[in-house]
Amino acid sequence: FPSHDTVRRYVGRVKRNAERHIRAGSTSVGSGVQQTAYTFTASQAGVVKSIKLDVGVVSSSGGEDVGNLAYALVLVREGYNVNNMTYPALTDDLYNPTNDVLISGVLSGGTLEDHKSNKIGRKMKAGDRIALIFYNVAAATMAGFFELSFSYMT
Repeated sequence: FPSHDTVRRYVGRVKRNAERHIRAGSTSVGSGVQQTAYTFTASQAGVVKSIKLDVGVVSSSGGEDVGNLAYALVLVREGYNVNNMTYPALTDDLYNPTNDVLISGVLSGGTLEDHKSNKIGRKMKAGDRIALIFYNVAAATMAGFFELSFSYMT
């Protein structure tokens, strides 16, 4: 038998339940309008992680170049609603509170799509929501689309 000095103890970690979620959709966003889609509501406490977001512009209702569409994927705490975006954000943040922004960006200058990811986990309580916000700063109405995937661990 090995002595007590050489005995190794193995401590098992409790496995957490992980759910994979995939959301997709599109919306028409008028000029100077902010459009919000609540994509997930937590039913119990957990951690959201491995977030991937693809966004783009599929059409424009004017003869102008497509683009100039700001977006943000944000965490909205229970009892609160989405705040307004600020664009252009030269002297202020694109979205406040900034620590609730999971992913953000702007489609401009003819850029038709954007692909971003975030591996940092965020704790959520029951009732917290994830919202995707589009803000159109172009003169024409645009149709924005998105595909969102993430893991939620309880």
